[in-house]
Amino acid sequence: AAMVGGLYEGNGGIVRLTGYTNPTTMTGYTVVAFPNVNPIRGDLSFLGEPAWSNTRGWPKTSSFLQNRFVLANSASLPNGVWQSVINDVYNFDDSQTLADDAISYYPEAGNMTVVQSLTAARSLIAHTSTGNYSSPVQSELALTPTNFVLIEQNKFGVGSLQPVFIDNQIFFVDRSGNNVINMIWEFTQSSYVTNNISVKASSLINQPIDMTAFAEPTSVDGFYVLFVNADGSLCVLQTLHEENILAFSL
Repeated sequence: AAMVGGLYEGNGGIVRLTGYTNPTTMTGYTVVAFPNVNPIRGDLSFLGEPAWSNTRGWPKTSSFLQNRFVLANSASLPNGVWQSVINDVYNFDDSQTLADDAISYYPEAGNMTVVQSLTAARSLIAHTSTGNYSSPVQSELALTPTNFVLIEQNKFGVGSLQPVFIDNQIFFVDRSGNNVINMIWEFTQSSYVTNNISVKASSLINQPIDMTAFAEPTSVDGFYVLFVNADGSLCVLQTLHEENILAFSL
């Protein structure tokens, strides 16, 4: 019964399973037609249950990119990243690979990877416990199931706080919970470069428990990122990248 909503594949055909009858019988509808009605050996078959359920858990973080609803990190698949069908945010059917079909991807780099959060900017960035991954940036093509990839950009593990995107920069607190890192796309290196900016104000950052961006459209002095420290104090980062302004204050 756990397979209801999942897929059966074999001999080139695909069936979406919609109902459970008994241990040897299920019902469904054809996604890709089978070439014949000959029996298919079990070791040449694929039987898959849905990625999410009350048993397997549900995604914990979300974003939007190119008219796709993006979800990530379920209990059973903490490194999973799923993108909906274009302009159909409740449809995550990835049984086919047409250009507008749903996308499933699982970044991994040696150690157990957990997607902590997502950022949609020039690319889709998956912030994980072992580093930051990005979809291609310099390509202007729409993301599809056949060209989507998440490329590791650095080894800075990200903590549980949602990163912020402001002033064409991404700011996040790393896995230690006490270092503020910024990420900026660098054309000369064709990758996101990182910098531990809290080194300049280590006494002002104290295990932040929340953070957010604040853009004041009437201000000419830059943009702001606010950090709520564990001791109740508020640390303010002022940034204006084009003028090389980057400063912390309480």
